[in-house]
Amino acid sequence: MVEYYDRGETYIVKMQVYDENGSLVDPDSATYKIIDSGENVKANGNMTKSAVGIYTAEYTIAEDDLTGEWMAECTAVLGSKTTIERIRFVVV
Repeated sequence: MVEYYDRGETYIVKMQVYDENGSLVDPDSATYKIIDSGENVKANGNMTKSAVGIYTAEYTIAEDDLTGEWMAECTAVLGSKTTIERIRFVVV
């Protein structure tokens, strides 16, 4: 399901990290990128820990940001394993 956001709204990206047994676990690092419909990186950095294995980041969509399909890319590194999750959303 694609979520829709207006300019001026805050988009919150959430990532959950699991170990091989399916338990929530804290990764060695959790980072994110917000990429607009023109493939410009609008924000990136470390995600904030909300609870064990749950991380978030926020981006407030500017009034002059591009409309269209955007992407949040979350990366978790746990030992030698890197997991990338891509989440699409639409700015209208």
